[in-house]
Amino acid sequence: MLSQRRKAFTIEEKGAIICRLENGESNSCLAKEFGVGHSTISMIFKNKNRIKESFNSNVLKPKRLRKSRQDVDQALIQWFKNMRNKGIPISGPMLQEKANGFAARFGILDFNCSASWISRFKVRHNIVAGKIVGESSSVDQNSTTNWLISVWPNLRRQFSDDEIFNADETGLFLQINAG
Repeated sequence: MLSQRRKAFTIEEKGAIICRLENGESNSCLAKEFGVGHSTISMIFKNKNRIKESFNSNVLKPKRLRKSRQDVDQALIQWFKNMRNKGIPISGPMLQEKANGFAARFGILDFNCSASWISRFKVRHNIVAGKIVGESSSVDQNSTTNWLISVWPNLRRQFSDDEIFNADETGLFLQINAG
């Protein structure tokens, strides 16, 4: 049997499943449609009274909490992108401190950014640890022109064409193979 990723149903989805089961749809049909085991559908139906109570009393606190966390998440990713565009390396502790700062600014008093929250944040936004590589924006143009005119021709004479590589391409190749 294939291992399935855990599926978290919203209260609305659970309500719809209960309604459809009460209208006579089969357990296995719904399990196939939602991509879960039939035991999951059975557990939802078994807990139908508690689920209906939650739905009717509108006790959706986790959803409200998540919304406030989303504000922190959005602000943090925007800040992160701005810093990376400036070429500033960002560490996990820096992200934690900034996330706590955004939470305080948004008035979220019960937010305490943990290492696991940062880890999930990195996964959500496909952030990987590593050095910032690429073209440097702070290189003096006169220095590079001078180097190409005076130093490069002497170096070039010592090597054949198949021994010369672009360092950026080599760096990219090493990143792909290492990662």
